[in-house]
Amino acid sequence: MAHKKPHLTEKICEHCQKVMVWRKAWRNAWDTVKYCSNACQRLANREARRTEPPAPANTPPAAPSLKTQRFRKSRKKLTLD
Repeated sequence: MAHKKPHLTEKICEHCQKVMVWRKAWRNAWDTVKYCSNACQRLANREARRTEPPAPANTPPAAPSLKTQRFRKSRKKLTLD
């Protein structure tokens, strides 16, 4: 006689809408599980980034990073007059 595990809880994946059944690997974080797989999580995050509104046009540009500033300084030193 096969064991069907009828007592396991189920959830629906937020991305693909498939039914997920509780797994032993999820025992410590079952309350926070939203996606059935890492692939669904990546796809959902990618779609969320695509739908984000663009930054307002009147915001000042971001300051250059220290690495960029060092590169610019070193480039100035190499320039011959």
